Amino acid sequence: RHDLPGLVAERLTAVRGTVVDVGCGNGTFLTRIRRDRPDLTVLGLDLSAGILAEVPAPVAVADAARLPLATGSAAAALALHMLYHVPDIPAAVRELSRVLAPGGLLIASRFLKGVSAAFTAPAGLSIITTTFAEGPARNRALSIYTTCGASGFSLGLVLSGLLTAALRRRVRRL
Repeated sequence: RHDLPGLVAERLTAVRGTVVDVGCGNGTFLTRIRRDRPDLTVLGLDLSAGILAEVPAPVAVADAARLPLATGSAAAALALHMLYHVPDIPAAVRELSRVLAPGGLLIASRFLKGVSAAFTAPAGLSIITTTFAEGPARNRALSIYTTCGASGFSLGLVLSGLLTAALRRRVRRL
């Protein structure tokens, strides 16, 4: 198993000051960071007041597209497994960029796409294997299916890299 909260905490080794966990949900990541790095001020923000009721303070209800923080006030910002919930992702990214101090660290990740692929890939393969009899037609269908899947995966990695690079440049300019 992967220790995702531990991996995030390790990435914060050089960070000093305030870390904001935008879309903190049940507080898994901020709790671990607070435990491993008591020298940091870790603020949890989420749109759901209900989920924040069980998260240790300091926390606040906030929209990722309108963060209640001063410009440049965070040494690091986390947006972990939450951007797919945000109706206006570019606005949320602008806000994350705005609240980061110059040279600040942004850690963002997505979860839904990988989980969706894990559920849909077997269904796609099942459709192909039940629709096409063994032989050249099935082999061709499987070839097309895997080529499209691999291309989509590769394109997603490239686009994610470009988005990360563009965001990094934007954050450095602020």
